[in-house]
Amino acid sequence: MTPKLLNLHSKYIRWLLPGGLLLVLVLGFLRTPEVKTLLNPDFLWTDQLFRVQKEEEKADDKMKQLAAILASLKPGERPGERQLRQLKKSLNSVTICLHFMDAMLANLSSEIQAGLPQVAPARRAQLLAYLQEVKTFQLHCGEYHRRLQEVSQRVHHL
Repeated sequence: MTPKLLNLHSKYIRWLLPGGLLLVLVLGFLRTPEVKTLLNPDFLWTDQLFRVQKEEEKADDKMKQLAAILASLKPGERPGERQLRQLKKSLNSVTICLHFMDAMLANLSSEIQAGLPQVAPARRAQLLAYLQEVKTFQLHCGEYHRRLQEVSQRVHHL
């Protein structure tokens, strides 16, 4: 390479590194929850509802796994050691998911209800929609608790 080409190349590298670092800094700054809340006031509620939705999907998958293991057993048959361990592991996983969902939903419900009286009428409709979504998740959570209780009793009888 010629000296002129090397000089031109190093000039671009000299600007590329600080530019890239600045870009990473700005993107990291924009991803912080405080900034996201300033840009979008509903960010925390939507983020928490998204987390609850993911936990519900996990609980649903584990419940299906439990039902599949129990369905694979013939009447009167005891599960093997491996199946029993998987049943207990799935039961614990669903229990943890449901406790997390209960806590998140109770927190969301109380925060939204506390914010309703002091919010503008235009924003009230959005908060009521979030509250309705929370209540729907709470109904789903109650159904999962009921199903978990049934499956848990079947596992304990084994």
